[in-house]
Amino acid sequence: MLSVGQRPRPADLYAEVEQVRCDGFHADWRITDLIRHVETCGAPDPGVVCTDDGPEFTAL
Repeated sequence: MLSVGQRPRPADLYAEVEQVRCDGFHADWRITDLIRHVETCGAPDPGVVCTDDGPEFTAL
C-alpha cells in the first residue's frame, strides 16, 4: 500500500500492463484492487512521494 502511495504513476502503469495481459499482480489481488484499496480505505500516509515525471523515470 505504501508503494502505491509513494509511486502512483508506476502503479498505474503496472495496472495498465496487468489489464492488457489479463494477468494478476498477485494470485488473490490485482494491482487495480490494491490502488482502489489505497484510495478508499484510508491507507497510511506514504511519507515521501517520489516524483516520476522527470528524465530519470522516462529512462526506465
